[in-house]
Amino acid sequence: MNPSEFIKKKAAEWFTKAESDLRTAEILLADPDPPTDTASYHCQQSLEKYLKGILTFYQIDFIKSHDLDYLSKLVSQKLDLGNYLEAILSLNKYAIEARYPSDIPIFYPVEEAKKALETAKEIIRFIKTKLARLI
Repeated sequence: MNPSEFIKKKAAEWFTKAESDLRTAEILLADPDPPTDTASYHCQQSLEKYLKGILTFYQIDFIKSHDLDYLSKLVSQKLDLGNYLEAILSLNKYAIEARYPSDIPIFYPVEEAKKALETAKEIIRFIKTKLARLI
């Protein structure tokens, strides 16, 4: 396997994991009483992994981070994220807030979690369209 094929394979692994997170969020939100914190977390994770896949594809080094602001700024060096930056940042809160216990329990209404899912899907569709021209 040449270096170019290896990089594409590694990027594809990130995209596969991202799709798994997106699917998990869909399955969770199909439940009549969904765990909205967990579903929202998986929405954030799907986008995080897509961004990391892009960074891997372009061979841009990144530190271990769940911060979508940091990751999207790095991605923007090579791929114009258009008007999606604000939408990307709207998912950032689900990375940590939803994952760990807190003094005040975090509860996201079902509609908010569904909006997070739709936001993640929309951004990922946009990214896939951009990537299809490159890969």
